[in-house]
Amino acid sequence: MLITLLSGGVLALASFTMGFAFLEKGFKREVYYGLEIYLLFGLCIVTVYSQFFSLFYKVGKIAFLVMTIVCVITGLLLRKSIAAYLKELSHAIKWYHLILIAGLGVLVLILTVQSPMHYDTDLYHAQMIRWIEEYGVVKGLGNLHNRLAYNSSFFCLQALFSLKFMLGISLHTVNGFVCFLILGYSILSLNIFKRRRLMVSDIIKLAVPFYFVFTDARFFISSPGSDLLAQLLVIYLTAKWSEYMEQGQRDGIVYGVLALLAVWAVTVKLSAVMLVLLAIYPAVSLLGKRQWKKVVLFLAAGAVIALPFLVRNVVISGYLLYPYPSIDLFDVDWKMPSYIAEEDSIEIRAWGRGMTQRDMYDAPASVWLPKWYDSLSLGFRILLWLNIPLLLWSIFDWIVMVRQKDLLRLNLMAVIFASLGAWFFLAPLPRYGAIYLWLLPAVVLGTMLKKYGHKIQEYIVVVGCLLYCGISLASFTYRFLPGLPELKPFDYTARATSAVELEGITFYVATGSDQAGYHNFPAVPGMNYLERIELRTGRLEDGFRPKRDAMK
Repeated sequence: MLITLLSGGVLALASFTMGFAFLEKGFKREVYYGLEIYLLFGLCIVTVYSQFFSLFYKVGKIAFLVMTIVCVITGLLLRKSIAAYLKELSHAIKWYHLILIAGLGVLVLILTVQSPMHYDTDLYHAQMIRWIEEYGVVKGLGNLHNRLAYNSSFFCLQALFSLKFMLGISLHTVNGFVCFLILGYSILSLNIFKRRRLMVSDIIKLAVPFYFVFTDARFFISSPGSDLLAQLLVIYLTAKWSEYMEQGQRDGIVYGVLALLAVWAVTVKLSAVMLVLLAIYPAVSLLGKRQWKKVVLFLAAGAVIALPFLVRNVVISGYLLYPYPSIDLFDVDWKMPSYIAEEDSIEIRAWGRGMTQRDMYDAPASVWLPKWYDSLSLGFRILLWLNIPLLLWSIFDWIVMVRQKDLLRLNLMAVIFASLGAWFFLAPLPRYGAIYLWLLPAVVLGTMLKKYGHKIQEYIVVVGCLLYCGISLASFTYRFLPGLPELKPFDYTARATSAVELEGITFYVATGSDQAGYHNFPAVPGMNYLERIELRTGRLEDGFRPKRDAMK
């Protein structure tokens, strides 16, 4: 556990230093940026850095050393500003904050040090991270295993902080840090305890503890998957946007910072794509005030965040966005066959609808909708039915917002509506939908309580929810207390594989299941994956391409 704590400390120091430098020098305004924004923006910066680095070299010792040197130099140059900020921050921290932080830290730490529990981790997450640690990025890697074409910026971040070169094992602690950060923000920043009144943002923030109680997310804190960060960023950005509105903040720059984090969220997982609509208000605000330099700065920052993700897509799969072969802009020899991308896209949508049998992938709504509904838990069903009348009620609310020219709220509601619609019509997998199903009820419930509720009712709602979630999460964590590691976290699970040769190179094929895990490298889920590819030059680092007959 000690190594996990130190890993979290390294993540915090690197993230805070880079986030503070970027926001203070690029977007400084008379606004108190919360500690969590510095940390999240810094995490975004080191993610972008790790992706750029992966385009040229493996992400390991040298990448970590360069980042460390940059952070040390930056910290020394900004030491006075950082010291002043930390001093101001320390005045706002109370003794009960420290107790709460310690309690959250213990819970998250215990769950972080466990062996990765996500099925997809041993299917492809771990192998993807291993490829980044060993080679950075490899041309046509998606040909080896189509799941490796599910490019996520998070895997590069995970590789950067895996510290395998130092510890001998690859750490999987980044999700634990992210969960601790967002959980801490959602609870410590509740306005009902600061202003003695309930705000809409408070109800949105309550989605974070509920997310860990009512979904499988609590099982996946120890896994290096991209789902957690993407979903938590959805909650954070909508809550922070609402919080700024309630503070009377109208400066387009602070909302532009959130829009940049939204771009990062999309590179983590494409399912968060509707968050980019958060760029509407800051664009209108800055253009209206003719702040051309800031507009250019935001556009440049957004492009830098997105660029390495898009380049990695092309290198790995041959497509700008995988699995969408209709966006076919590049003629490269390592391009994955379009039929594989199309099949992948169909499979994602079908599995999200509960259609796991291949002959049911094209099932009409009259077939998949009842089966999908039957698969939902009671909590999901309640949220689903709650959203239907609220969607109708919101039509009248939209009319009011348009008449009042409340662009800020219109922008937020547009993101909520678009995110809910994209999730339901594209791939309504329940564990992804908890967040999108929560947002609209949270806004309506928060508005009603704020307008008609009494203070005692508001406290009962918030405190009751926190106590329930806290007790549930603590009881869940308690079962993992026996056998906790004292130093290092548990390693990746060893999976059974058999060795085969392809063009003189040893590959490992999963046996007994399609999970090859981390340790046997390079690995594939089955022999059929190797039968349809060839090495481009005979060397792993030069990548793979499909055999001619595989293109048909």
